[in-house]
Amino acid sequence: MGAFRATPANREADPDLELEDVVVGLLAPQAPAEGRIFKLVLRILQSGKVNARKLVFRARRERAEGVLYWLLHQVPAAERNAPVTELLGQWPSAPRGFRPLDYRYDAHRLVRRLARKEDLCRTPRRPS
Repeated sequence: MGAFRATPANREADPDLELEDVVVGLLAPQAPAEGRIFKLVLRILQSGKVNARKLVFRARRERAEGVLYWLLHQVPAAERNAPVTELLGQWPSAPRGFRPLDYRYDAHRLVRRLARKEDLCRTPRRPS
């Protein structure tokens, strides 16, 4: 059960597809700008399974560098682990032609926190 399909994919995954390609595809300029996708990409980057140099090269090639740069700068200090810091170090300054995304999203929502019962199920109050 994928995020966008009710049925599993009916073909095998491409063995040549690497995690860097997936991240670049999710951040491509023509991809939808959605908070859930940004969170997914951030978790992939935090995992440390992505080669930073390869990711930056592929992001430049596919014109996704600006979105990646923007996303990394939205990460709160509490969530910046070693792989995220390494990626941030790939840019001494903003990429050429960088324009921030016009996207309203509270970066503090990227912070992990334990689920609380109140967050999981809310019952509306009945008027007395």
